Amino acid sequence: MWLKNQLKNRQIWLLLFLLVFLTRAYKLGWGLPFPFHPDERNMALAVMKLKCFSWKGCLKPDFFAYGQLSLYFAYLLAKLVNFLKGYSREISFVQATLALRVFSLLASFLTTFYLYKLGRKFLKDKASPLWLIFLSSFAPFFIQFSHFGTTESFLMFVFTALVFYSLELLEGKFRKELVFKIGFLLGLGIAAKVSALFFIAVPFFALFLKKDLRLAEKLSTLFLIFSQAIVVSFIFSPYNFLAFQDLFHSLSYETAVASGKIKVFYTKQFEGSLPVVFQILNIFPYSLGIVPTFLLLASFFVLKNERKEIFLKLSFLFYFFSQAFLYAKWTRFIAPVFPLGFFLSFLALEKLKKKKVVYYIFVLLIILQGLSFFRVYVREDPRFEASKWMLGNIPFNSVILTETANVVDLPVVRKPFFYRPYSEYYSFNFYEVDRDKNLQAQLKRILSEADYIIVPSRRVFMNFTCEYPSKASFLEKLLHRVYLLGFKPGICEYRKKSYPILNEYYKKLFDGSLGFELVAEFKSYPKFLFFELPDEAAEETFSVFDHPVIRIYKKIPITKHQ
Repeated sequence: MWLKNQLKNRQIWLLLFLLVFLTRAYKLGWGLPFPFHPDERNMALAVMKLKCFSWKGCLKPDFFAYGQLSLYFAYLLAKLVNFLKGYSREISFVQATLALRVFSLLASFLTTFYLYKLGRKFLKDKASPLWLIFLSSFAPFFIQFSHFGTTESFLMFVFTALVFYSLELLEGKFRKELVFKIGFLLGLGIAAKVSALFFIAVPFFALFLKKDLRLAEKLSTLFLIFSQAIVVSFIFSPYNFLAFQDLFHSLSYETAVASGKIKVFYTKQFEGSLPVVFQILNIFPYSLGIVPTFLLLASFFVLKNERKEIFLKLSFLFYFFSQAFLYAKWTRFIAPVFPLGFFLSFLALEKLKKKKVVYYIFVLLIILQGLSFFRVYVREDPRFEASKWMLGNIPFNSVILTETANVVDLPVVRKPFFYRPYSEYYSFNFYEVDRDKNLQAQLKRILSEADYIIVPSRRVFMNFTCEYPSKASFLEKLLHRVYLLGFKPGICEYRKKSYPILNEYYKKLFDGSLGFELVAEFKSYPKFLFFELPDEAAEETFSVFDHPVIRIYKKIPITKHQ
């Protein structure tokens, strides 16, 4: 009987591992060799530039928006692969990107492990932690960030592991090895990204909820944790200290962008956005999931207010609110708390077990949304689909108008890298057209010449206008309206007054009065069976990097237009 149970347990673990691996690792090379994710591209280029000809400046990065930990991991992994294959060549962009994605993938596995350990602490039923892992394998944020060679997946791991070990510190006797683990993890987080300094709030809450320590002991323990973290961060990200001036300049710029002191084109989507409301409407339902978002909000009311539950809530709320009020409200800023948010939602879901119908409907919806999002990586990238269509349907003597600042212009073809088969190809700066009369004159001239207009993503029309394609489905239009609820009242009037040319341009383009008609549209919305969730209205970075919607308009012949 014991052997039979052991075999059964091993089979369950194997199936869970395969499921987690499939959803995280499938199509890990999506988009390559093109740099569709700008942050990932910058990190990959930094990995490629790492050199060590002498001890002075050995492996000094030319990039300080993130720490060196992930860069060094990717560098060593790529070098190891080249060595094992007998290559002496330099690291390629593809190798650097894949190595960074492997780093994210491994971090995602570790996060899942610590979710399981948290489940063991809170869930009495032995099967429930396994059920937690099963459902978490369908969480969109796990699937997406495992496919991005950035630091978010690693920061999720660090934050989740810190919650677990800090909870051990809160519940049990004071142990030095726990303090060391917490300090070590915090140091790794800082070595990946300096903003992980905020993670110190997690052990802080644990220590000050702990009743059997005096205040002086709590403060000295916190100081010890912080000191260890600084040493560890120096070991794994030394140039944060050795090239502090470079780090300071980078942090100053990034902080100014995040706070809105410096306005750049890629933060325009946040103009007039409402803190907390924007995240609840436009980030959590897509990244965490619709049902988990509802359950997460409910968890703050239905869970017990004992010390360990209070600790979880405080840890989540502190980090969330520390980021929610920034001008830039990117998904990645609150990504570290997604696993904890999912765990809190699962605890709330467990409260519904007695209401079986509701419970299983919620479970089904969680699975459906996860499988739907997984489809993004199963099907072909919409940019590749659009490129094939363009090369097969648009004559080579055509004049093309498109939008700049989408990392790679369409059509993307592998050889040569930036081959443009058309007589004229205008990658136009729509971001400045309302402030630059020269651009206004250029746009008027190009529109008179253009045969096709490419709208390669939502980056311009949804950030500067409230216009939306007239041929969009009812659900797309509804979610666009929900998206606008994340902004201050009067945002549409403000945009019309501030960007009149852009508003008129997109209004006429979408309703057909500009003289162009929609001839092709390429979407990769999350979809599985009857369940489809148009996610163009999510916070921009959730879709534009790995599955933007691409629309192609063709000039209407004069006779037809008349």
